[in-house]
Amino acid sequence: MLDYDLVSFATIAALAKGNIRQDCHGIWFYDPIAPATADTLRYLGGTPDGTRTGWEFPYPVTEVLAELQRTGKVPEQVSHQFYETNDKLAQIVVAKAGIKEGDFCVEPEAGQGGIAKHMPQDRTICVEVSKLHAKILEAKGYTTVCTDFLRWQPPRPVNKICMNPPFSSGRAVDHVRHAASLLVPMGRLVTILPASNKGKILVEGMEHEYSEIYDNEFKGASVSVVILTLDKGLIL
Repeated sequence: MLDYDLVSFATIAALAKGNIRQDCHGIWFYDPIAPATADTLRYLGGTPDGTRTGWEFPYPVTEVLAELQRTGKVPEQVSHQFYETNDKLAQIVVAKAGIKEGDFCVEPEAGQGGIAKHMPQDRTICVEVSKLHAKILEAKGYTTVCTDFLRWQPPRPVNKICMNPPFSSGRAVDHVRHAASLLVPMGRLVTILPASNKGKILVEGMEHEYSEIYDNEFKGASVSVVILTLDKGLIL
């Protein structure tokens, strides 16, 4: 079951009093905000704009802030397993996918698009269970489906999947197997996994290639990971 943390009433009240910039890529306040409100803005991808009370975002923030004020909830990290993929790993994953012209691509459990931003935006679907994260992805311009990935079926054949699935309670393997089932023949899946999976055959009939082990690549989590490349043949 996925849980959510509640944002404080003080933070919701502060956001309600904020002024969205004309280009919708920022918000400013009449008075300095509390540390908890600043932490929330950072979680959403905001950074101080150099003024005393202004914040800027890499996407139009209006709908995202409205969703947060409406629900007062952010994904709880343990159940959602939201650990944003850093650029180093994301770029390695996408490079290994070998995305070609015309490939239709998916990032499952997309979070805030840490991997998708390195994929062709016009040919990539992000699947994300959190409504707040889905709003962020939409604001960034990604085609987004807000649903449980394990229940999702694509609207067209999928050539390439790049993913960083939830690790807890063995969920990574379930997500990888479902993702593999969506690939067309000769399709490829590249996924980040706990290092304990290295060498294991996770999907029968598919070619497995594991990377070296990477340590301490996720903020807030001391975990070692590998990157697995799965190739689907013409016949399974």
